[in-house]
Amino acid sequence: MIDHDVIVAGAGPAGLAAACLLALDGANVALVARQQGDASDPRTVALMQPSIRMLLHLGIWPGELKSATQALRKLRMVDDTGSMFTAPTLTFDPTELGEEVFGWNFPLGLLIPALFARAQELGVAHIGADVVSASAFADHVSVTTTSGERISARVAIAADGRNSVLREAAGIGTNKWSYDQSALPPVSTTTARMTASRRSITGVPGPSPPYRCQASARASFGWSARRGRLN
Repeated sequence: MIDHDVIVAGAGPAGLAAACLLALDGANVALVARQQGDASDPRTVALMQPSIRMLLHLGIWPGELKSATQALRKLRMVDDTGSMFTAPTLTFDPTELGEEVFGWNFPLGLLIPALFARAQELGVAHIGADVVSASAFADHVSVTTTSGERISARVAIAADGRNSVLREAAGIGTNKWSYDQSALPPVSTTTARMTASRRSITGVPGPSPPYRCQASARASFGWSARRGRLN
């Protein structure tokens, strides 16, 4: 006997959104994940218009989320490498695309709980454990969780991160490499109206994340550097 139509492994934004969309379409969905996010998580994520339309379709936008987010009205790229030949600063305006804003910046500590609450409202069954193994059969997929429970479904969706057990069980290979860098997500208080910027900085192997404004009085940004410089 097959327990569900779909198993979704992972309760990040991708897994929760997939579970909500499937449940909204009438599927019997099981969300298999031990964690549902941390309300104190200081990180933010920039969601562009297609993702905003999805949240609107799910019924959680604008709602209470909008007052805690910051519109992305300008995007700027700055060359701060100190090179002899400096690239010009580029500023992008959403009106060039016929939009008022590119999207909104969301605190993960609010976005994930909002998606999880919507999943519960839509009847998604939450299994509070992670997937440790999976097997595929002719007409279903069976997974075993960290609690020892076995669950089956016609389809399984792997949204369980870079070390996905489901992806490995499906035989989907990946290439891995390290940029030898770490990142800090500090949050500060400000009353300034901010512009999302991406700076290319010398000594940083790979692009530095953009500065992100979380709300009118809070600024959140990502700072990347080689591990030795952040220790």
